[in-house]
Amino acid sequence: MKLQVKKKYQKLLKYLKSSNKKQLSSIVSVCLFGVVGLLLLIATKASPFTVSLEAEYGVKNGVSVKSGSGTSGGSAIAFGGNTGPVSCGKKVQNYTYQVPFGNAVWNQPVCNLARYSKSADYANRFIEWGHKNDGSPSADYLNGYLIATPGFPGTPTITDPEGLAGLFSREVYYTSKATMQKKVSSIVYPSNLDGVQWNDNESLPKPGHLSRHPETTIPWNPSWKTGMGGDNEIFIIDDRPGKNNQIYTIWGYNVGGCVGESILYPDRVCGMSINISRDNWGNPINIMSHEGYVNERGVGLSYYSTLTTPDEVQAGEIRHALGISIPNTSYGQICTKQQLGTDAEGKTCGTAVAPASKFEWGGTTNLIKDEPYKSIYTIDKTIPEGMRFAIDITDAQIESWINSRNTLKNNPRRAETARVFAKALRDYGMIVVDTNGARPDIQMVGGVNPDNRTKWTNLAMGPENGTDLLEGLINKNNLYVVTPPTLTCADNTTSQNYCKWTKAQY
Repeated sequence: MKLQVKKKYQKLLKYLKSSNKKQLSSIVSVCLFGVVGLLLLIATKASPFTVSLEAEYGVKNGVSVKSGSGTSGGSAIAFGGNTGPVSCGKKVQNYTYQVPFGNAVWNQPVCNLARYSKSADYANRFIEWGHKNDGSPSADYLNGYLIATPGFPGTPTITDPEGLAGLFSREVYYTSKATMQKKVSSIVYPSNLDGVQWNDNESLPKPGHLSRHPETTIPWNPSWKTGMGGDNEIFIIDDRPGKNNQIYTIWGYNVGGCVGESILYPDRVCGMSINISRDNWGNPINIMSHEGYVNERGVGLSYYSTLTTPDEVQAGEIRHALGISIPNTSYGQICTKQQLGTDAEGKTCGTAVAPASKFEWGGTTNLIKDEPYKSIYTIDKTIPEGMRFAIDITDAQIESWINSRNTLKNNPRRAETARVFAKALRDYGMIVVDTNGARPDIQMVGGVNPDNRTKWTNLAMGPENGTDLLEGLINKNNLYVVTPPTLTCADNTTSQNYCKWTKAQY
């Protein structure tokens, strides 16, 4: 049959070639290919195809939705890559929250991603050692416990009238509510507000150069506060027209100003590090569209990436990995290229994994400084920054978990908030982005800012609700690790470990 079709096809082509009637040639060519297609269909006894339609949200039966700026509604259908009926992310219709950082890898769902070859080992490290564990049976009740609280002011005292001492929170403010422009002093790390060129005298400002006392100002409001537990973080998003959602970051804010420098540099916003977030080329980033790294915090990503906001919880869905801090991030001798991927990695040497752009504690001999933990927390109990975990759980299992807890079952709003977080941990997972001194903690927009405190309280996550929103959700049976994305490093090599990268992709 195929030979006969071929002869008929060649005969018709010969006829068309000899004909001077181009219009007729075109018409016959179209008809010819239709006839040939029909004959081949009959010859091969092929089954006719069928069309199934899927909504532009979710993932089902090998069909997924990918973000794309040139597509209808910002997304498009992609085929293949799935192994069964899976549902993953983007379920809420008429979603009102715009997720920052575009289609960055941490904003992509995990359901079609491969599991890491050492998943079981690192999942166990999270369960057993992700909280400060002295090895005693009494510490087991914290296994899998993930703190979920934005952080709120404590009880006022004479020495701490605002209740901010000891509080670690990440406060977000907007330039539209600033009342002035202020110069800054960045007393530990030089600021990049004036520029990123090297300054041989960091104490003196120089146009285009790093400086501890830059001339460039930041938008400011004297009412802006943050937790004063140590990190003292404030992020200011420039929402003014034409400013492209630039973000100013303050780490180690000192509410009392720069002690010892006030004579030379009076009336300045003071912090250990004050910058504007910039990309690889030194340009201020737009947090809504930037998809690369920024050399900030432990993992080497923007402070604002993976940060959970009350607005997205209110919108009904968190569409990115949750950034978490843990006490047992990787440290020690830096793995060589020869050691990466071998049994030495994560046992006798340390690393960070993609999308991390740096290894925060590389070369450090011991991460935890206090006993009885210091001698117990060897490298084989640590977890690389950048590692992405997720939980394998169904909607029905989430509902069963909610119904097993009276604090959720008897509070419908808190139950819904818990449901949003649980589905995010399933559909997008969580990424280790920083180090803390206690137990796994989801990094959220803080509750010192009165506007955000009100939003969190309306979501039943106010200071009266405690930290146990997700208690009992994560266990050894459902936690797993996702294979890291592949980075294209600045030297054009590729890696699934940390590097200064230009591209990250799954």
